[in-house]
Amino acid sequence: MEKPLKDRSILIAEDDAVLATDLTVFLRGLGAEVALSVSSTPAALSALVHYVFDVAVLDVNLQNEWVFPVANALRDAGIPFLFLTAYSKQSIPAEHRERPFLQKPHNEAVLAEQLRALLEAAQDQPLPVPANDVRPKSAKAFAVDLDDHVDGLPQATSSPSITQIQMQVQQSGPPAEDDDTNKV
Repeated sequence: MEKPLKDRSILIAEDDAVLATDLTVFLRGLGAEVALSVSSTPAALSALVHYVFDVAVLDVNLQNEWVFPVANALRDAGIPFLFLTAYSKQSIPAEHRERPFLQKPHNEAVLAEQLRALLEAAQDQPLPVPANDVRPKSAKAFAVDLDDHVDGLPQATSSPSITQIQMQVQQSGPPAEDDDTNKV
């Protein structure tokens, strides 16, 4: 049996747990090595920092937040993606309206073909530096890049931002041997 997604890594941004599970099982059945499902825009952005993906499937609305900061980050990283949503195509900003679009409920054969076509087209493009490859730049510079994609997202007032956490880790370094906070 042909496995059109053999060894591919796929990000699924879907807040409906049943659909996310069905998509994960379906995509793994098509040979995907990794099909990571996330249910929020911040979780999707975090996944882009920590993992390398070949392609992504995005719902337009994740837990009452637009997914477009994720779409922008994927575009900037050169990672192909499509929208799978119950929303109309007009709900998508003009800059992403030409992306592949599937309306829920979707046809699995059409989804598989769209993903195959995206991956095939991406093979003809030069490989970008992965979004999570921080080797050529500092953690501080990368945190600033990530902040470009989270503008407009609600920030908790009592919790530190991703950038603040990254900066604290970078500045503090490893805990000292005599640090009591690590003792059980």
